[in-house]
Amino acid sequence: MKYSTSFAAAATAVMASFVAPAAALFDGKACNGIGACTAPSECNYWPNGEPQQPEWDCGSAGTINGQVAAGAELNFEKGLTAGTVVAAADFPARCNLMQPGDNATLLKATYQDVTVYGWIEYSCTETTKITNACYSSTPNPSKTFTCKVLKNGQECKSISGSVVNKDACRK
Repeated sequence: MKYSTSFAAAATAVMASFVAPAAALFDGKACNGIGACTAPSECNYWPNGEPQQPEWDCGSAGTINGQVAAGAELNFEKGLTAGTVVAAADFPARCNLMQPGDNATLLKATYQDVTVYGWIEYSCTETTKITNACYSSTPNPSKTFTCKVLKNGQECKSISGSVVNKDACRK
């Protein structure tokens, strides 16, 4: 079957409309219970895209493959819904890529034997409870930042070492 160029373009546009908003996760506890849509900042490590290949080297604790790394990151990106607020005294002294700002909400989230420390910069402008859960729009768009990844308490280092956009990492 042969498709016209306009049909292919329309199909691509429709698919993009389904994929793009799904990149944001819903944090129903954010913004005093109003909710927020969270998405990773550009200052994060770029995954290699291979679910069973190692993404993180954790020394004597082994490695974390892409599938587990993705699960840990997704759990962290749910923010206050799945994570725990961390006091500054209990947060890592230095982060791998950049440091949290004054308005950052420090969090940690655990998935299997992996703990992700990071923060979310919430943007709370909506005044009514969010009900669409970030599928058709992204109210209160908020960015997540990864500070450290640990496996069984052992600090891990990104194997690929590539960052989505190093210019987005403020010093």
